[in-house]
Amino acid sequence: FTPRLVRRVATLGDGWMPYVAYGMTLPEKAEAIRVLRDRYAAEGRDPATLEVADTLVPVDGSVARTLEQVPAAAAAGIDVMRVPLRRFVTHPAQVQGVMEDLVRRFEEYRR
Repeated sequence: FTPRLVRRVATLGDGWMPYVAYGMTLPEKAEAIRVLRDRYAAEGRDPATLEVADTLVPVDGSVARTLEQVPAAAAAGIDVMRVPLRRFVTHPAQVQGVMEDLVRRFEEYRR
């Protein structure tokens, strides 16, 4: 997370995806999102239009436990949450069931 990244996102971008190698904690991501939204506003752009996407860290191979992170991530300013499906399935035949479970569980978080 560098000044150059902030400038480029604020002047050219529509969103930000924190790179996992940054090793940022959720509070650090929240602060980075605040910085980006402030810079967006300084550039005359609507900070509410900045989209932030991040990956939910799988917890014990459990969809339910993994999704417990959603409220804190949303409060930090993350709008789009990616779920690494391969962490919950061991065979292609399981994909549909896991996807249906994810969709059902995400319903309570829809705006």
